[in-house]
Amino acid sequence: MATPHVAGAAAILKQRHPDWDGQRIKNALMSASKKLDAYSP
Repeated sequence: MATPHVAGAAAILKQRHPDWDGQRIKNALMSASKKLDAYSP
C-alpha cells in the first residue's frame, strides 16, 4: 500500500530536481525514512 506514496514522492523529487538520477532519488527517500523494527522489506 505504500507503493503509490513512494512513487508520488519520487515523482515530486524528480520534478524539483530534474538532474538527479534514480539512485540519488532513492538515497534521498531512504535517508528521510523512519526504520520500523516490527517490519522488514
